Amino acid sequence: MAETDNESYTVPSSEWLTYKAAGERLGLRPAAVAAFARRDRWPMRKRNDTGQLEVEIPGVLLAKDTAVTELGPDQELRERIAQVVARVDRLEATREREKADSEERAIARARAAAPKRPWWPLGR
Repeated sequence: MAETDNESYTVPSSEWLTYKAAGERLGLRPAAVAAFARRDRWPMRKRNDTGQLEVEIPGVLLAKDTAVTELGPDQELRERIAQVVARVDRLEATREREKADSEERAIARARAAAPKRPWWPLGR
């Protein structure tokens, strides 16, 4: 038990939920819940009756006054921004590869155009 502003506060217990159920409960997409589970290493288990994966959602996140539920509507925008950033990174990497390839081709053209000298000095 922790006290905040002279009020007693207890952390709710954690719950085992499927990705879909956790997404509905937290206001997130199931893929976002899966990303949280991987990043924060939440315990997972497979249900025997349905074969679905369940993750143990920390009780702090299940409380109504958490920041995750407040950020729920922005989650779609955040995912879209992450997709755009990933695409920009891929395009920049492609541009760098193309630039390096063009530099290598220019060097090869310059070497091919240079006068060739024999490897053995015959005229000595």
